[in-house]
Amino acid sequence: MSKSDIGRSMIEMIGVLAIVGVLSVGGIVGFNKAMRTYQMTKAATEYSEFIRDLMQFREALQEAARLKGQNGVNVGLTSVISEIGIMPKKWVNRNGYIVDSTLHTTTVTSNGFNFTINYELKNKNPIAWNGNIEEYCRLLFTYVIIPYQDVLKTVWVHRYGDGEGTGTTGRFYGTNYCSNNRKCLSRATVYDIQQFCQTCLDYENCTLVLGFE
Repeated sequence: MSKSDIGRSMIEMIGVLAIVGVLSVGGIVGFNKAMRTYQMTKAATEYSEFIRDLMQFREALQEAARLKGQNGVNVGLTSVISEIGIMPKKWVNRNGYIVDSTLHTTTVTSNGFNFTINYELKNKNPIAWNGNIEEYCRLLFTYVIIPYQDVLKTVWVHRYGDGEGTGTTGRFYGTNYCSNNRKCLSRATVYDIQQFCQTCLDYENCTLVLGFE
């Protein structure tokens, strides 16, 4: 083997190693992205199951709300939900808040007739998908909001944060509360949902509010 052959072999080997390195990095990035999407999908699925179970016990929960407070006044139902045992595994009752497997917090209130669920979509917690909040929001539409549009009254976002002011933005209406001059879940496009989900991006905290019949 000549010196030139040895030189070419070394260059070829370095080239192969470089290609393998690039492919490995790309594979790791792709794997991490796929795993993150899987975890977010799992969290959204858990939330869908949680709402399904809430609907099954809605009469008992509304009665508990009527007993705990006056009609027309929203009362927290975390302790009742915890006692019934309808929270998914790894969800806990922490100081009156329902904390899910991704450390997002939820409160469920009722005035004896309707339910309101406040889901802290974005917060300071590093596990809270803040870097992918738009994707996670879209997954919640896919697995939670759209499937329950027939029992939802409205869905909106409350956003707030230091130096950002406070306010509400974006609102969709469920099937029975839909009209021509309202944004209806039944007519929501991918673009509508994207615009809705992007309203949280510039705020330190953002809460997804679901109002049920």
